[in-house]
Amino acid sequence: MGAADRANLGGLLLQRARVTGNYEDYLCAEQVARLQEITTKHPVNLEALGELGRVRLLQGDLDGAHEALSRLAKLDLGNPRVALDLALVEVARGSAGAPSALERFAIVQEGAATSDPALRAVADTLRADLEANPPP
Repeated sequence: MGAADRANLGGLLLQRARVTGNYEDYLCAEQVARLQEITTKHPVNLEALGELGRVRLLQGDLDGAHEALSRLAKLDLGNPRVALDLALVEVARGSAGAPSALERFAIVQEGAATSDPALRAVADTLRADLEANPPP
């Protein structure tokens, strides 16, 4: 999905929000538009890239989420939260067995040794999924 397609998706989400009255759709579309503007003007804004990736993932825009989180991973090497988010997107895209996902998973496991119980729980779930469905 290219930038024009994502812009169209954002417009459709705003239109759907107006028609259905679903305020969450509207907020999500507004948030994506705001974050896209920030990351265009400031391409190394780590916080905005991470939030953009997570919001796009929530919208079901796996390509957009992967694009934002991949950019973030290159800028914020070794961050276990970024590695986890990117690994989850790759699992959702059906590429859990890809070497990049496995490498990121190793970083997540290092992060799971921290005192962050949420990170540890998701990392354990991801590890179980990879063990149940090992790469070819």
